[in-house]
Amino acid sequence: MILHETNLANPNIDTARYLRSRTNQELANGIVHVLEALADAGYRTESVKKLVRSLNTDVKFSAFLHVLNDRLLAYIDDHDVTGIQEILELAPEVIEENQDIRVFGWYLGGPSIPWAQYLFDACDQSFRETYNVFFDGENPSIEEYGLSKQALSTALECLSELDPTCYSELEAYLTDIAVFRSPSMNAASSMVCLGLVRVSQLREGQNWVRYLENLVHEAGHQHLNHIFLQDDLILNESHETFRSPLRKEPRPLSGILHALFVLGRTLRLQRLYDASRFADVMGPMASAYNNASNPASFEEKFEDCWSVLDRHAKLTPTGANLLHDVRDMAFGVN
Repeated sequence: MILHETNLANPNIDTARYLRSRTNQELANGIVHVLEALADAGYRTESVKKLVRSLNTDVKFSAFLHVLNDRLLAYIDDHDVTGIQEILELAPEVIEENQDIRVFGWYLGGPSIPWAQYLFDACDQSFRETYNVFFDGENPSIEEYGLSKQALSTALECLSELDPTCYSELEAYLTDIAVFRSPSMNAASSMVCLGLVRVSQLREGQNWVRYLENLVHEAGHQHLNHIFLQDDLILNESHETFRSPLRKEPRPLSGILHALFVLGRTLRLQRLYDASRFADVMGPMASAYNNASNPASFEEKFEDCWSVLDRHAKLTPTGANLLHDVRDMAFGVN
């Protein structure tokens, strides 16, 4: 597949599977390389290395394999011998191919306690490095988790009816949806746990329609993250930052591109939702993403991102192709 000649904006299951396979291969190779270095340093890694090499890179890996890689590298950087040994012992729990999407609360219905904590630690470090804040997720109550799990199930069913291609793409990428109680987070994706989406509990007055937007928004981030692993897209220096319509703090152009992309996907969803039977019953779809307290419409926020990228971004051929296709997708040209 030649990325700069491919429409990367609209959901496409063949594109998603191709990108997922490339990411899987690079992740498996990276973990094996780290394990070989640890073996040279005296750690026992042969059994874990054998499991990683046995994985089929053409199917979904557990998102926790990304968490394993992230935490292993963090412990190596910290020279944490105990941490390295513990994660090697626990590694077989998550070295697996996972075809379903599992919904769990942080400590409810999901991975073992150590892996739940590894997930939190990876996300917390990512939040601090990206936003200079701590991740404020907590364990949801059993009631919050139950309501959220049911609402997520309804949102997934609705998405499969409204937009089967987007649903198929989401299924190709996601292995887990983790519910947290959080006062600040609505939903989030990250490279440190690629394949997993974090959502907050439903708040007063919210229903499954909030999760519908969350799922499409985060599926967009997941897709774009897979593309970024194959192509730089933007050649500007990473320290350059610009105002974002979705964030209080300035963001690098990669962050502006992420905002543009998910806004484009949201505009696509909104057209489908507004023309569906769900809009008559549930009412209009409101955005759960407004960290900047920006009253502008989805369209205005999209144009804001577009203007910043048009003026400042130095794009690769794939980046330029993607930008063109995102605009067409957002406004229904194709």
